[in-house]
Order: sequence, then C-alpha cells, then structure tokens
Amino acid sequence: MTYIHPNDRVYALERAVAAAVAQGEDRKVQDDLREILAEARREARGVSGLVLVPAPKDPGVPSRMRQPTKDAYRQWLTQANEQIEQLQAEVAELRAGGSGSTSTTRPGLVDDLVTAANALGHHETLRSSSDETIDYWRTRIEQLRAELTGEHHG
Repeated sequence: MTYIHPNDRVYALERAVAAAVAQGEDRKVQDDLREILAEARREARGVSGLVLVPAPKDPGVPSRMRQPTKDAYRQWLTQANEQIEQLQAEVAELRAGGSGSTSTTRPGLVDDLVTAANALGHHETLRSSSDETIDYWRTRIEQLRAELTGEHHG
C-alpha cells in the first residue's frame, strides 16, 4: 500500500466529516468518520516532519526524491478538493436516485475510497510515479465507487 502522510489523511477526513454532516448522512456514518478522523489525528501527532536527502549533483547516482514544492502540494490539494466535490455530487445523485443502502461495510469502503483518492492525488503529483501506479489507483477508486453504489460487476 502507498504511504499517505498522516496530516494529508487528517485533512481528507475532516473534509469527509464536514461533507457527511452537510449532506445529512446517516448518524452511524458520521460517527464512523469521526472515529476514523480521531485515530488519524492521534497518528499525525506522533509523526515528525519528513527529512529528505538533498538531490545529488550527479543524476546517475540513485537517491531519494526531493521534497515536493508548495506549488505541487497546492496542485495536489486542488485535485483532492475537485475529487471531493465530484464524490459529493455522486452522493447527491445517488440520494436523488433513491439509493438508500447502508451496509455494515460502508464505513470501511468510505475510508478505503478516501485513502485511494489521496493516493491517486499523491501519485499524480509526483513526477517519479509510473503510469501503472496512477492507473492502479484510478481503477481502485472506480472499484470502490462501484461497491459503494451497489454496482457489483464481479
């Protein structure tokens, strides 16, 4: 699984909780999201800042990637916000369509979807991520969306 920085996870979950409250999600879903958020906040408090090695002068020598710029983070957050808005629109569309199923696995699927959306945004931002990795996360998001909406196509 791809590593998502705990602070990014907290941000995405805060947005998810706010969206769930604003859209009048079932109380159980809101409580589950708040519980996941509290766990993510505890995890984020225990993480110190990332320390990365500066890029070598000789590009032929392998080393760790340089830390992304603020512009890259802004772009990633913009993409994450767009993804959140798209998901909110889909939830509203499902509600309008009369889909009211809430299974016991729904909170887990929502958490997996948030994680997958974060991973996709992260990999789309990194210049070193392969197309296969990005395609994997796009496919995973589509699978989770299908599971959440009840479209099980095996």
